[in-house]
Formats: sequence, C-alpha cells, structure tokens
Amino acid sequence: MKSLCKRENLREGSRGMNNIIKLVVYVMILTPGTILGQNLSVSGHLVDQNDQSAVVGATVLLTNVKDTTNIYYGVTDEQGAFQVKNLSKAFYKLRITSIGYKPYLQFVRVETEKTDLGKLTLEEDTKVLSDVEITGEVIPVRQKGDTTEMNALAYKVNPDANAEDLVAKMPGIIVKSGSVQAQGEDVKKVLVDGKEFFSSDPSLALKNIPAEIIDKIEVFDQQSDQSQFTGFDDGNTTKTINIVTRPDRRKGQFGRAYGSYGSEDRYALGVNLNSFDSTRRMTVLGMVNNINQQNFAQEDLLGVMSGGGRRGRPGRGPRGGGSFRGGGSGNFLGSQQSGISETQSFGINFDDELSSKIHINGSYFYNRSDNSNDQTSYRETFLNGDSSQFYNETSQSGSINNNHRLSMRMEYEMDDNNSILFSPRISFQDNSSISSQSGITTSQSENLISNTLSNYDNDRFGLNFSGNLLFRHKFEKKGRTLSLDVSSSVNTNDGESYQRSENTYYLNSDRSDSLNQFIDSNTRGRTISGNLVYTEPIGEYAQLEFTYNLSQTYNDAEKENYDYDFQQEVTQQLDTALSNTFESKYLTHRPAVGWGYRKDALSVRANVGFQSATLSSDQEFPYNYYLKRTFQSVLPDLMIRYRVSRSKNFNLFLRTSTSAPSISQLQNVVDNTEPLFLSSGNADLDQSRTSQLHIRYSNANSEKSTQFFVMLMAQNTADYVTNATFVASQDSVLNGGIVLNSGAQLSTPVNIDGYWNTRAFSAYGFPVKWLKSNINTSLSVGYVRAPGITNNQSNVSRTYSAEGGVTIASNISEKVDFTVSYQANYNYVVNSLQKDDADDYITHNLGLKSNFIFWNGLVFRNDFQYLQYAGYDDASLNEGYVLWNMSVGKKFLKNDRAELSLSVYDLLANNTSISRTNTESYIEEVRTNVLQRYFLATFTYTIRNFKSKS
Repeated sequence: MKSLCKRENLREGSRGMNNIIKLVVYVMILTPGTILGQNLSVSGHLVDQNDQSAVVGATVLLTNVKDTTNIYYGVTDEQGAFQVKNLSKAFYKLRITSIGYKPYLQFVRVETEKTDLGKLTLEEDTKVLSDVEITGEVIPVRQKGDTTEMNALAYKVNPDANAEDLVAKMPGIIVKSGSVQAQGEDVKKVLVDGKEFFSSDPSLALKNIPAEIIDKIEVFDQQSDQSQFTGFDDGNTTKTINIVTRPDRRKGQFGRAYGSYGSEDRYALGVNLNSFDSTRRMTVLGMVNNINQQNFAQEDLLGVMSGGGRRGRPGRGPRGGGSFRGGGSGNFLGSQQSGISETQSFGINFDDELSSKIHINGSYFYNRSDNSNDQTSYRETFLNGDSSQFYNETSQSGSINNNHRLSMRMEYEMDDNNSILFSPRISFQDNSSISSQSGITTSQSENLISNTLSNYDNDRFGLNFSGNLLFRHKFEKKGRTLSLDVSSSVNTNDGESYQRSENTYYLNSDRSDSLNQFIDSNTRGRTISGNLVYTEPIGEYAQLEFTYNLSQTYNDAEKENYDYDFQQEVTQQLDTALSNTFESKYLTHRPAVGWGYRKDALSVRANVGFQSATLSSDQEFPYNYYLKRTFQSVLPDLMIRYRVSRSKNFNLFLRTSTSAPSISQLQNVVDNTEPLFLSSGNADLDQSRTSQLHIRYSNANSEKSTQFFVMLMAQNTADYVTNATFVASQDSVLNGGIVLNSGAQLSTPVNIDGYWNTRAFSAYGFPVKWLKSNINTSLSVGYVRAPGITNNQSNVSRTYSAEGGVTIASNISEKVDFTVSYQANYNYVVNSLQKDDADDYITHNLGLKSNFIFWNGLVFRNDFQYLQYAGYDDASLNEGYVLWNMSVGKKFLKNDRAELSLSVYDLLANNTSISRTNTESYIEEVRTNVLQRYFLATFTYTIRNFKSKS
C-alpha cells in the first residue's frame, strides 16, 4: 500500500468463470503495459464555510463517469488537505462527505499531471444535532482493494478497552499468548495513521492505544519501501495492522497511570503517556512489577531461552503451552518468558516531521527482568523398532537480564525525484544466571541407565547493530526509476560459564565420573549487502525490473574449554578436544529480471533470479581444516493479485529462497554442557533451498456485514537442516577421545531432503442482530513432515493437526461487554520408527471475559477460562482446571477519570503451565512453575485531553 490516503481501482462485478479464464489468459500471454498507469492526481483543501477551519477526516471519492466501477478514495489530513493519485485522463464525479456537513458534489475533468481544486468549503448540516443519537446500521467490514477495513464503531467495547481488546472482536484476528495473528499470519508491524508505532512489538503497540480514539482498523500486506517507490511489487510484504484514529482524537494528550499493592507483597506500578500533534507524536511507557507482567521481544531473551543461561538441548526452545498468567491494569506485554519474573522497564516512541522534507520515527526500550524458573520434563527418545529411551528431569534456574534497544527510521526527500531512507537499529544486553538440574534415564523395560546432577553459573553479553540505507531516484519518464539499497549488520555474543556435574552410569557396570569445567565462548558476525534496482515501463500496462544483489556474511566463533578447580577457583589445563576456533563465509551474487503487469483488477509479477553462492568453513584450532563449496540456483518468484469484485480478492504467491547454515551449526566442536545430551556442529553442511506457495481468498460483504477468508500454504525445503541422533548402547569414543557414555546421546546437524509444511486456514465472521453480538469462527488443518536420523536409520515424524474455534463478542453497549470463546487443538503424531505407537493429544479452552459498568460507576470484571488436556503421558495433566480472575471497582472524579479496584488473580489457585514438543527423534512434555492466587488493590487515573480541531 503506497499510502493510507490512496486506494487502488475498485472494480465491481461477479463474472465467475469468465474472470478466471481472463486471469489465466493474462498470465499466459504477458500482455505489455505499464503498472503505474498515467499517474495523474487531484488535490484540494477543505475548510468549514463559517469559520474557515480545516475539515479533518472527510472522505473524498472520485468516480469515473464512463466506468462507475472505477472509484478512487482519499481522506483529508490535519490541515484539511487531500490528494488522490493514480488517476487516468477522464471526467470524474467528486463527492466529499463528513459528519456534520452537507455532502459536496462537483464534476472534475482530469487531463494534466496535477489538478489542484484549491480551497473547497463545506456547509454545516443544521439538521444534525449534537444531542441526536445516530442509530443507523454501521457497516463493520469493507474490502478496499487488498486492504480489509473494519469500522471500530461496529464493535462495542468498554471505555477502558485498548486496541487489543477491540481487534480481538474482529473477524480473522487472533490475539494469543502475546502474539497477534491476522488472516492466518503473524502481524509484524502496527501503524497509527500510517506511521510506525513500536513497529517491532505489535502486541505492545495494541495494548497502549485506547480503543476510544480508533476510527478504523486496516489489515493489509505492506509492501517493502522499494516496492512502494517503484510501483513494482517485489513480493516482500509484511502483515500489517494500521490504526486509523478518529479525526477529533488526533491532537491532544491521553494515557493512564496506575499503582497496585496486594497479598504476599505483590505490587505493580505503571504509566502510559501519549502526546499527539499534527506533525509530532510521542509515547512514554514505564512499568515496575513482580506479578509476571513482561514486555520482552524474542531478542531480549539472550541466555535465558534454554533455561538458566546454559545451552539448550537440540530441539529445546522457550517453554510455551497452556499457561495462563495473571496481570494488572495498564500492562504492556510481549512474548512471555517461562517461570516468574520481576520486571522494570521504560520505553519511548516518537514520530516527528522536522520539516516538509525530513521525517523521523524511532523508539527506545530498556528492560530488566529477574526471573525464576522451575521445571519438570519428561522425554521419550525413539530407538530402533518399538524401543524407546526415557528421560525425566527437574531443574531450577534464576537469571537477571538487562536489555537496551534503539531503532530509528529517517526519511529525507531531497526533491521530487530523489530521496534517502536510513533505518538503524541497535540492541545490547547482558545476562547472568545460575541453574541446577537433576535427570534420570531409563530403558523401555524401566531399567535405570544413568543419572546426572549439574550446576551452572553463566554470564553473557550480546550486541547487535544493523543499518539500512536506501537511495531512490525517479527519472522524467514515468515508471523509470533507479535505487540502491545498502545494508550491514554486526553482532557479538560473548559468554563465560562454570559447570559442575556428577554422573553415574548403570547400563553395563556401575561407575561414576565428574565434570568440572570453565567455558569461554565468543562469536562475531557481520554482513554487508547491496541491492541495485532499475525499472523501465514498457507499453501501457507493464514494467520491467532489473536487479543485482551482492551479499557477504562473515562469522567467527571461538570456544575455550578448561578444567576448573572450584576449591582453588582457578582454571587448569585447556581441553583441546572440547575447544575450537572456527570461521565461516557466505558470499552470494544474484542478478534477476522481473516483469510486472497491472490493468484494472489484475496484477501480475514474474521474476527469475540466478544465484551463485560460496560457503567456506575454516577451522584454525585444534587442527587446520578448510572446506569450500559453490552452489548455483535458479530462483523463480510469481505473484498474482486479482480483484474478483469490489469485495472479493484472490492472491497467489510462489517464492523460492536459499539459506546458509548458522555458525553454531557449522562449528564442529562437541558441546558437553549436558553430559547426557551432547551436541556438535557439522562443517560439511550445505545451504537449504525453500519453495513456498501461498493462496489467499477474501470476501468482505458490506451489505451482509460478513467476512470470509481462506489461506492455503505449502512449503518444501531441500537439504533441510535436521538432527542425526546417536544413542550409545555402550561406552563409545568420539573423535578427539571424547567418551559418549552408555545411554547418552550425540546430536549432529545434517542435510536431508523431504521437509514439508502445509496448512489451510479459514475464518468467517458475521453479526447476530437478535443477540446484538458478532460471531467469529476459525478453522485450520496442518501437516508437517520432518525427516531425521536416529542411530543411522531414517526417522520421519509426521504431524497432523487441526484447530477450530468460535468467539461470540458482544455488541450491546460500552457498559455491557463480554466475549465467549471456545477453541480446540488436536495433534496426531506418528513416527516412522514406531508406526504402531502413534501419539495424539487434544487441548480444549473455554473462556468467558466480561466487563460490566453499573450505576454510579461500579465496575465488575471477570476473566474465566476452563482448560482441559487429554492424551498426555502424565495422567495428572489430563484433568481439566479453571483459571479465574475477577475484580470489582468504583469510578470517580470528573468524567470517571479515576478508579479504585480490588482484584483477585487465579481465584481457585489452579494456574498451570504445561507444553508438549514433538520432533523427528523425541516427544517431550514440560511443566513450569507459574504465579498462583494473589490479591491486588489498584488505583488508576486516566488522562484524556483532546482538541477537536487542528
């Protein structure tokens, strides 16, 4: 979407099979033309007839007189100005509407590049009185080109609701566990009136915009900066939500501050302050609490994602599952860390137009988390035939993590034909952690194989910097452009780790060993790439694009493993078998040529590139080793967008890409920090090649107020990087003299073909008038084929999944707000080594969330969830349990700006966190400690200070 005030041609009609035939013909004959059309524009300035003040947020429509299906949209900005672009030479009917004014009508002849209508005046509609309630039906959903637009007025929420509460009621949008999905895909960016707002944290952005200032929610695939400039869709899109604010809420201050204290010394303090102006917007956030409110993105979790800062076992990631954690009012929350955290954080987001040519946007965050994490886990590792090996573990860990991150976006329009965009980003953090674990390994016949007891002490520091510089130039000829995109990144990850382990092995003979070691590990990485793009229009409706991309990534890793005397606290001899110095380089050249076509309802893009890549591995210690490989790939891409009618859209995307193995996957040194689960890199790894097919269809029927969406996805990866796992039946000696004890495992990454991931997702939303509510349904099915190797035998895991849900969201009034939801998730997993022992489990989640405001400002809030797990090996986990939060409050002061409330979280003390992980070589169940019942008394003060006119 090139701008928020611009809409592509909307073509109405339902031509059925004729349109499909037309689509195929267009793709086959590749009719030449120009994507940009004639690119004419109409502009003007809208003012009030009486006081000459700017009319903000008025809707501007231009309808082609000869072809009334071609409609162009625009909206007046804070100064009352509007501009509608991408017009052709023709006569248009201009219609301008705004609440409180009579419609403005005029016929306009467009024949020059820029048609300026000057100042236009709107006459006040004296029949519209401020005290009259408009009860006409509000259209909930509209489809405007590739953008799905949902009217906030059609979804009633309570006065304290935020944007997340609002979008959760809208069809096709799912808010779950700190993430946001729209139309089956993760939302990566949130805009406010087209400007980035905490762009890397969608959930954080949604939690800090009050619902009352929102006019519309727009969901679309945002094109890259390169595509928006050239008009040539390069296929690099980001699922984006744009919050369009109400015109009378775009200038002023709003936010809230709160303080809470409760049982067991639980506390929470927070502030959210926003100042919006015509050219400057700023948001300041702060939070301190010990009730497990967190605001972390994934990059903030250095050193803690595997629990306690130690390197995780292959396939083990951050814990998820069925946990339900309590929170307080005013929280902002991102991806959750396992366990319980005390958090202190501060954030600021700003957007400013320094001049008519310079625009700057940025955000800064500081986070500090003190986390405790207790877990019990159960793992079944598949062996040959129907045999398995079992591992039970308990672990306790604590960590303190500090993180700073700063991102900016600076755009400088030098003149009408030249612009520069610079986007730097930097983050650095340090993490200190201690942990201990106790594990027991048993055989299929329940014989004891081994046990281990380990303690860890870790300190890590990470630094990441990236920058992107984009220069863009337009030539005099429409559609002819030249741009150069240069990007670079630098990252470091340094750590020190102390470990003590006591291990006993029973399989062949009872014996014990100990492990006392100090590990100093450092990794460095840097990447620089350049992308040169030239576009040339051909004919009336097509465009050619020529690109050349050059990229080089350099990584080096050094690991020194020493024997350590804990009594004397001194390092001893270097263990050369567990130490390594390693470098890798990945160089790619990719020239490509693309062809694009756009006319009326059809857009097509076809691109083919040839990539030559060189991957080299260079080991300097403990012995010299050098390996260089070259890969040559043809990478085709195809994109088809077809507007079947004004409300129906069809999209098809076919993308191919390659990826190089990481430095940790290549570094062929054994990691023994978990004595029963050793791992090593593989310097012989090849690059992977992935092909993806996406098909999407949407239908937003504004007459029936329904929305239907369906998405089909298929992904295949050749040379997929997976694990080859070897389980020792007896003591074995590895390269370098390292002993793999009986019952222990060694995992090494390898390349295998045959990875598949397919998914189908659909959503349907419709209103129920007699219930005064909206019903949203969703259904998805998936299939994942993950290959692997166990004890030198091929081992393929096949996962079949189905997930469905229904949500009833009230639309009664702002004082009666409730949401009832049910969701079920079913998984069926079969492993080729144990075909007769398939694994299936299902999760049920029934929820009721309500908010009622009674007389004299009394408020009752209720959040009730019933969760049930079935199919878990631990029978105690297969029972259902209730998670119940409740609060009562009283609003007071002018306009109910203050509230005093009493809350109880996890009323029945049932809160639990469990999860299951399925891979090609094992199944693992994990149970994690969570925060249980506590009480809070909270005082909240709301700030609302808006100016109705700019």
